Order: sequence, then structure tokens, then C-alpha cells
Amino acid sequence: MLILVASVGGSVAPIASAIAAKRPDHVLFVASEPRGDRPGSAGEVPSILQKAQRPKQAHDILRLEDPDDPEAAFLALRGEVERLRGKHPSACFLFDYTGGTKSMTSAVFQCALATPGAELQLMTGRREDLQGVTPRTERPVEIRVGWLLAERQEARLREAWRRFYRGDGFSLEEQRLLVAHTDAWEEGHTPAPAPLLVELGLASAEADLQRRARAALSRGLKTARGDVFWRAGLVRLSMRAPRPLVR
Repeated sequence: MLILVASVGGSVAPIASAIAAKRPDHVLFVASEPRGDRPGSAGEVPSILQKAQRPKQAHDILRLEDPDDPEAAFLALRGEVERLRGKHPSACFLFDYTGGTKSMTSAVFQCALATPGAELQLMTGRREDLQGVTPRTERPVEIRVGWLLAERQEARLREAWRRFYRGDGFSLEEQRLLVAHTDAWEEGHTPAPAPLLVELGLASAEADLQRRARAALSRGLKTARGDVFWRAGLVRLSMRAPRPLVR
């Protein structure tokens, strides 16, 4: 079962194209409620379904009172997603953040990151001016966020284990020992560095110390905590993160 979660703005074409392309079993529209002189996008849902040629599409509408409040939008959306996950535990979630206010799209993006196994997409197409995508050129584009999730997990592990080892962190003497031992080991002059030094190197915020510790692991040195770090790093690197780990 596929559940599409889509934020709705003033243009119905991109979301209609997403529904027509993906043919979800259920759609959760994230839309704004009209208030006073301010228009809302909730009223666009019938037009979206009509344009997608799926007038009987099963759907819900999350109506946001303030579409410019990202925190309120995220909390409301997360609640609706949890409700749907409880009702359909085996469902796959696809989040589309093409339409809506910046706060609405931010909420959809963040909720996708917070939903295990979810996928993320954006409807885009040919642009001939700064006004928007040329009609009927919209296509769904997968947004890869696995590297970001792996990077966050690695950062959490590093911080947790840095605190576990000791409050004052990696001492200067230990840093010097790791550098000296890894240099000598790579040249074949000494045994492998002590596992504790390698684990401290992995937990370090210093890029060179992390590199040396990873090199030790790649050459076969095994430690219980180090192996977890190594695998987390491989996941992140395999996803081709566009930038190094940021603390």
C-alpha cells in the first residue's frame, strides 16, 4: 500500500501529476484553511483529483490554521502520519513537498526524515522563466536523504561515545600516540594501534584522527564499538554525502 503525503499550494498541476504518476492507494493532503481575506489551498483538492483523473481517490486533508508556522505544521502532520501508520502498518509513505508555503514544505520534508522507511520526492520540470515550471513538463524526482540520516546517526554515536569515554575527551597525548602508532603501523614497523586509541580516534571531531582510525579498521583491526562506527561511516560514504560530517 502506498500513501502519498503532499503539500498543496495555489497550483494544482504538480500534485495532480504526482498522483497520476504514482497512483497511490491513499493521499494525505497538507493544505491551508482560508481565514478572513486570506485564501486557503484546501479548496483545491477536488480540482487536483479531477485533473489527475482520479475523482474517487481515497484521501484525507490536514487543514492547517496557520500555514506559516513550521513547528505547528510539523507537529500536526506527524500526528496524522502516526495515525495512518497505526491504521496501515505495512504501508509505504511517499512525501512530496512541491506545493504550499515554505513552512508547509519544510514540515513535509522534516516529517519524511522522521518517518522510518519513507521516500521523498519533488515535482519539477522545464523552466522557461522565473515564474514556475512549464505546464505539462512536471516529472517526479526522487530526493535522496539516506546520506543525511546516516550522517546524523554517526554524529549522535560520536557524541555519545565521546561522553562515554570521559568528560574531558581525547587527551593531547593520546592524539599523539594514535598519530605515531598509525604512521608506524602503516610502514610495518610496529603492531596495530591499541583498540582504545582507535575508538577514541573514531569518536574524535578531528578529521585526521577519524581518518587514521578508519584506516586501522579497514586494515582488519576490530573493536566492538569501532566496528559500529565503521559500518555507519560506510553507509554514509556509500550514499555519497555532498559534504563532510558537521558537528
